[in-house]
Amino acid sequence: NDLKRELAKYDKFITESEQKLAKIIPDYDIIRRQEEQKTAQRDLAEEKRKELFVKHGCEN
Repeated sequence: NDLKRELAKYDKFITESEQKLAKIIPDYDIIRRQEEQKTAQRDLAEEKRKELFVKHGCEN
């Protein structure tokens, strides 16, 4: 009987945790994609900066 109650408690905890995770994952995915885009933009800007330095004879 005690084991059944404890098992039910953990089942409830797992279910609640899964529900919380289901709410968090979409936001996480959006933020992760935004971060990837910003990283790509930063890398492109850095590449262009280096090209400009080379074009003007200023190596960094």
